Amino acid sequence: MNFHEHLSVYNALRKSKQCHANEMKAVDWYDRWIAGAARAPISRDPIVKMAFVERINLERTWCVDKRPYYNVWPAAVHALTRLPLGSVDCGLIHLPLPALLLRFAVDHEVPLYDGRKMLSVLAGRIQLPGDIEGLLLFVDVGVRDKLHGSEVSELCIRSFPLEPGKSLEDALHVPVDVLQIRSEQEQEEQMFLPAIRLICTLCLMDRDPDLFEPDVLTEDKPKFEETRDPKFVEKAIHRNKYGWNIGAHLDISPHWRKPHFALRWTGPGHAMPRIVPVRGAIVRLHSLKDIPTGRLDDECHDPENDPDQPTV
Repeated sequence: MNFHEHLSVYNALRKSKQCHANEMKAVDWYDRWIAGAARAPISRDPIVKMAFVERINLERTWCVDKRPYYNVWPAAVHALTRLPLGSVDCGLIHLPLPALLLRFAVDHEVPLYDGRKMLSVLAGRIQLPGDIEGLLLFVDVGVRDKLHGSEVSELCIRSFPLEPGKSLEDALHVPVDVLQIRSEQEQEEQMFLPAIRLICTLCLMDRDPDLFEPDVLTEDKPKFEETRDPKFVEKAIHRNKYGWNIGAHLDISPHWRKPHFALRWTGPGHAMPRIVPVRGAIVRLHSLKDIPTGRLDDECHDPENDPDQPTV
């Protein structure tokens, strides 16, 4: 499955062979650009210029950390974008890395309220006025612009404070600051809610190996699946592939199954039907296939001789 890449400013300029980007490493170019940012002819609009400077700073941090990314597989998107923001304390939200990229699969992008789709999210920490730590998001919705003749993504930007003791919902209702899109507050919130919920959900989750898996080189995937040898992960990082797959082995979007009673075939040969209690759990497709359905027959039978009868 293919995932959307982040179109960085450095790569755009490197392709255009301008501004010396093709002659310098990414971090060196970003350092040089930041040093001359005050006189860089970006835009006459100070808000647009400030947003661009923040993007440059975040992309530099991302490059220093070897461009970490999460490939969010379609099966996991629905479950990861349903976090109730009103019940989560901002003090619990800590990015695992200073900057990271969420990438969504091609043809499986996250739909937004206005019909557009979310291709990727570049997220990082930011220091807001008052010495308050916050979260900064750059959302790629597929809008492209030209920079020195090369294509670059035009990103939507959102920042908000993470003050301990306040809920995420309260944090999103603070007055719009200079780093946020200048739009109606309600529309602005709808635009960014899927990205915010996804990022904050990942911050709160344990790195369950059933859901999180290091992304290794294609040639090493069969061996890594079999052995889980960390040398394949280290090899991938050495080749500039530093990321994780989220939900790659989920057949459907996981959801919560309420406690209930179900039919199970038990005993020798699974020949004895019984109604048993089933605890609440997160269900995936392979689990659903294991749950017998239909009515109890008058006569017990061996499910191995009935291809239409699921077994446990």
